[in-house]
Amino acid sequence: MRSVRRKSSDPSAASYFKKAGREGVILSWNRYENMLPQDGFASLGLCCFDCLLGPCRINPFSQKEEKTICGFSRDELVYRNLMRMLGCESCSINCKNDNGFRETTVNIDKLTEFSIKEINKLYAESSHQENITERKVGLGVLNEDYINICIEGSSADTIGMFLKVSENLKETAVESGARGFNILVIGDIISQYPCNIVSDKGGAELAILTGLVDSYITDVRTVARVRNVIDNYHTYFAQIGDCPEESEITSIILSAANAYKKREKSKIEGSSQIETLIIESCKAERIKELIESGKYNGLCILGNSSNLKLTQDEILCETAKMLIDKRILTITYGNGAVTLAKHGLLKNNDNIIVIGGNSSISEIISILSLIPVDKTLAIFPEITDRKDLITVFAFAGSVKKVITCSRLPVEGSIMISKKIGELIEYVKPEDTVNRIASYLVGK
Repeated sequence: MRSVRRKSSDPSAASYFKKAGREGVILSWNRYENMLPQDGFASLGLCCFDCLLGPCRINPFSQKEEKTICGFSRDELVYRNLMRMLGCESCSINCKNDNGFRETTVNIDKLTEFSIKEINKLYAESSHQENITERKVGLGVLNEDYINICIEGSSADTIGMFLKVSENLKETAVESGARGFNILVIGDIISQYPCNIVSDKGGAELAILTGLVDSYITDVRTVARVRNVIDNYHTYFAQIGDCPEESEITSIILSAANAYKKREKSKIEGSSQIETLIIESCKAERIKELIESGKYNGLCILGNSSNLKLTQDEILCETAKMLIDKRILTITYGNGAVTLAKHGLLKNNDNIIVIGGNSSISEIISILSLIPVDKTLAIFPEITDRKDLITVFAFAGSVKKVITCSRLPVEGSIMISKKIGELIEYVKPEDTVNRIASYLVGK
């Protein structure tokens, strides 16, 4: 790779990028660069693959009104594509205006209501409540003496099943030469169970490059970039549904034990990276009091995913530093909290409150309902998939503005882009910190 810093600010990235280069491993950063230039029509939301009459695309530079073969206008096409990404095609409403012509309407309230409902479905509360507050974060939680099973995107209940089954199969681990199973999480915080966190989503490939991940499990909706690396290692990979059977989990754990036996010592390069993350039990009324007291200039929600088009982690970390400096109370959760912990930004810091994992989103939205909208902002620099997009729209109805550095595919329609821009504002990475400051502290 030409430049480590340009691709990631992860403190562990440099050494593992070099390791990948030595081993000839193609990472997602490489694949992204090889894919350039990407489809400009798709980036604007102006292409359609719905039927075999197409694919169709609309010229973004045309001065006249163009339509697809079946008659979708520019506005309709862009909006339909966005709704498809959200899984909310029913939110697109076609009607006739006073002149009898068809037009596309954008119901912002319906979009946010749908997204909140989807959040409740995606991140349903676990039936198990243990409320464990401390987690270790970093590649260093991968233990060379254990069979390491990393899980991304699954619910707390599913992870609870992995813990239960792995405990029952401990003898199998010992027979394989290990001391036991080590169930770990990627890109989230599971407050209900004692699972440490290997990395945020963007660092998943680095975890595989340690040579210590024996099994990597994702849910079926997760964009699993680790596929780029796993073929070069012993790691067993599987995707599971929302409610896996115990027999399926047993099979996965046994496969992980078999994979452990195939570890290549020459490829193992462990890490000492370990930080501590504390989940705080901060009640909504207490946060309201802190804002009303004048101690803080506002409330900011800080979330994050991982988008290869941006320098990984950089904008989130720079934003967090600015929020601390400007006395903005900050709530973070899930993957964003993991990123901040990984960079050591949660140490001795009263300004940033870690609420929990992705299942805490509804709780955070409830907190926002108690705070004046003009004192709130949500920042999601890197967004990638449907889950991220739904989360952004869910927060959009509860804050003054959502700021992102990831372009949504809506710029092919002036009308749709303007409407979405009322909720979600795209900001160039280099302008992000100043733009956020202008919203919350007026400078």
